Amino acid sequence: MIKDEDYKKLKPGDVIYIVTRLGLEYTYLPKRILFVIIDTVYTDGVWVNFYTKPINKRVNGVLISDFDNNEQKRKKLPKGWSYDTRLYEYSFDKYPEEMETFLKNTSISDKERIKEAIERGYLVQESYDHYAYIDEDITKEGYVLVKKTPFERPFVDHHSFKINEIYLTYEDALQHQKDEEAEFKRQSEMSYLDWSKCQIEKELDIWKAIHKVDDNTVQRIKDYIFSMDKVEDIEVRCLGSKVEWKYWNKKRWARIPYDDWRY
Repeated sequence: MIKDEDYKKLKPGDVIYIVTRLGLEYTYLPKRILFVIIDTVYTDGVWVNFYTKPINKRVNGVLISDFDNNEQKRKKLPKGWSYDTRLYEYSFDKYPEEMETFLKNTSISDKERIKEAIERGYLVQESYDHYAYIDEDITKEGYVLVKKTPFERPFVDHHSFKINEIYLTYEDALQHQKDEEAEFKRQSEMSYLDWSKCQIEKELDIWKAIHKVDDNTVQRIKDYIFSMDKVEDIEVRCLGSKVEWKYWNKKRWARIPYDDWRY
């Protein structure tokens, strides 16, 4: 997480880092570290742009970014057509050797070299065309090729991140990634009862900090909950000054009458 004093110095065009699953096809894959470029800085977060190589994908010889659905017309299916017949072909332009060499020798941790790659046009802002694909729309009136983009790419144009989700350096992001994995492994070794108690304590600690509740009261609430049966199935929520609990498979919440207790 970025420090407050460093956050106040951020400005559009700066390179920062995120740890995310954005762009990954499967959610079970580990998070990855990405560099992003700041577009706008707000009081509690930033809007950023993603950068990647220029588009080099062509459809029947036309760069996919230049493929305009409105300019396509329906055509007759070719002779000998079957559902196995491919009505278009992809091809990919070869990137200049100078560009490939430059990017190969650019570390994700080197902010200045990343900026230089952008200035040279070796890295460009991501667009939906980077992920576009072609679909065949076949009817009795012929066929037409249609460019589409996957719905799972909502972040391409812009994406926002809170202060606690961004990192000033690659090393900071890497440390967070390692710490998070270590914490996940630690939790995996806990008993379900201990893990459930931990979740309840987290909720109460947040409530304590917000409402400035004294330690004695919080401890009494913990003792009250932990004395119940099947603590591993208990959920706790804090609504204003109220603390409520229920078993996860029940609908009704019960209030903990801590304010009626006498010490």
